[in-house]
Amino acid sequence: MTHNKSYAIMLSENLGNRGVLPFNYLGWGIDMIKRSLLNFIVDLVSFVDLLGLAATGLIMKYILPPGTGGRGQLLHGGRGGEHIKDFWSMTRHEWGSVHFYLALLFIILMVVHIVLHWSWIKNYFKSLLAFLRKAKSC
Repeated sequence: MTHNKSYAIMLSENLGNRGVLPFNYLGWGIDMIKRSLLNFIVDLVSFVDLLGLAATGLIMKYILPPGTGGRGQLLHGGRGGEHIKDFWSMTRHEWGSVHFYLALLFIILMVVHIVLHWSWIKNYFKSLLAFLRKAKSC
């Protein structure tokens, strides 16, 4: 028995006009792929942003703390007589600005994250309320 049609053509005919992407075969539409990719990008950028927030916070807390007169603090009481007025060519206030804008970006990304997961959030609270009502009636 010979097959004149390729597997891709047969798969395309079986799937209709949805194409031959394996995601479509699994029931995932192109919109789902785009949404998943967007969610991945938002989560990845949020993670990198959070690392930046932690790094700038540590720099401002331990390397360029307020009120040290440029002596720095690090983890063990500073660097003695060496004055640290800047770190990587940025003053404490410039690091504070970077920290502030990273925080704004993180807030925006978290709003986008919540919007992307809004249906899950609604369904979770619906099921939670149903469970609590059922437990209360018992």
